[in-house]
Amino acid sequence: MSTNPLISAWRAGRKTYGVWCTMPGSVPAELIARQGADYVCVDYQHGLVDHSTAIPMMQAIDAGGSVPIARVSWNEPDRIMRVADAGARGVVVPMVNTAAEALRAARALRFPPHGDRSYGPVRAREVLGTADLDILADQACLIMIETADAIRNVREIAATPACTASTWGRATSRCRWACCPATRHRTPSSSA
Repeated sequence: MSTNPLISAWRAGRKTYGVWCTMPGSVPAELIARQGADYVCVDYQHGLVDHSTAIPMMQAIDAGGSVPIARVSWNEPDRIMRVADAGARGVVVPMVNTAAEALRAARALRFPPHGDRSYGPVRAREVLGTADLDILADQACLIMIETADAIRNVREIAATPACTASTWGRATSRCRWACCPATRHRTPSSSA
């Protein structure tokens, strides 16, 4: 049984709805959370958010009644552990191409013997009101599928233990396949 409202909803087959917050600030994050979103994702990767602004945003999301999750900038254990310790109930990990990379992300969220996470959940421990390692590690590991390699390996990635779900990184995928407006080349036309 999960203590994470998102994981519980997904296991019960319920849809969840969320909003991504790319601008720093606790007031906008709280206002978004109060609109009824199941989760609000604090975007470290392409947003203007850094760790010092993310913590008040997660506090505001909690206060607004939504579940705070965060997209880290890269699949690095220290980045994943840091947002988990700050109270994110889910971590979105970009640019995962293989099952081994997915496992690396999942292990960064779990304490030994199930993972490699070091103990230091300062905010998470207070928010959840417990020091129980299973509850503290009950965070969704959300893998972004964004490349041709990831598509080829999607079944293996999805079967990775402790990876909760995967999501399609459509913007990066479009750019990689040359259909992004920034990568399109216009051919001048002439009329006779």
